[in-house]
Amino acid sequence: MCIDCHTTPCGLAGVLKWSVIFQPLPLIAVYRIFLRNILQLQKKHKKCYLSLLGQCGSCWAFAAVASVESAHAIAKGPLVRLSEQELIDCDTQNYGCNGGYRPYAMSFVRKNGLVKEDEYPYRGADHNECALDVNSTGRVFIHDYRTLSPNEEIIADWIATKGPVTFGMNVTKPLYSYRNGIFSPSKEDCEKNSLGSHALIFVGYGTDSGGERYWLVKNSWGSRWGQNGYFKLARGQNACGAANSVVTPIIEQN
Repeated sequence: MCIDCHTTPCGLAGVLKWSVIFQPLPLIAVYRIFLRNILQLQKKHKKCYLSLLGQCGSCWAFAAVASVESAHAIAKGPLVRLSEQELIDCDTQNYGCNGGYRPYAMSFVRKNGLVKEDEYPYRGADHNECALDVNSTGRVFIHDYRTLSPNEEIIADWIATKGPVTFGMNVTKPLYSYRNGIFSPSKEDCEKNSLGSHALIFVGYGTDSGGERYWLVKNSWGSRWGQNGYFKLARGQNACGAANSVVTPIIEQN
C-alpha cells in the first residue's frame, strides 16, 4: 500500500513480497477502453506490466511511469517498459520509498527522461544512490504534464481521446480483499477509515449490465490481486476523492 496525493506524499508500502509479473490485459473485449492504438499494441505484445511494490512506498513512481509508458505508446508507437527505480533513486524532489508527488515525478521525466526498466531494474527499496546517465540512448521524455479538472466527464473524455491518467484516492480496508464487481466505497468510510492515499491509473471506463458506471483502474499490487491486477471503481461519485488530483503526461505525436 502506498500514500499519494497532490498534497500528501506516497508512503504506504506494499503488503506482498515484491516481484514483477507480466500478464495479458484481462477481459479486454468487455471493457470500453479508449486508448486508441494502445489496444493494438496490447494485442501485439500480448502483455502489460503489473508489479508489486514490496516494502516500498513507491506507488507515486509506478503510477507516473505507467502513464508515461502509455502516453509514449500512443504518441510514438512502441510499448516500452520504463524504470520506476530510476525515478525513486534520482528524483530529489520526492522521497523515494518514503513517498512522493506525481507532479514532481512528471517534472523529472520532462527534464531527464527515463531509461528502460531492464537498464535500471526495480529493487523494491531505496538504493540511496542515483545512477542517472543523462547520455544514455533511448531515454523517454514527456513534453509536459497537466492536472485535470476534478470533473469526471472531463476525465473520461481525456481517457477516450488521449489515453490513461494517474490519480490518487483514499484507500480503505475493503479494497485489499477486492475480487470482482464494482468497488463502491461509502463517503463515510473514505473519510473516517482511510489508510492513506494511493496512486493508481485510470485506463478506461464503462457501464455494467445493471447500468452502474465504473472506471477501469490499473493497480500496482500484482496480477494476483483483484481482476488480474485491475479493478472497477464506481464512477460519477468521486469515490474516495479519485477525481481530485488527476495528473497526466503529455507527449506530442510525431
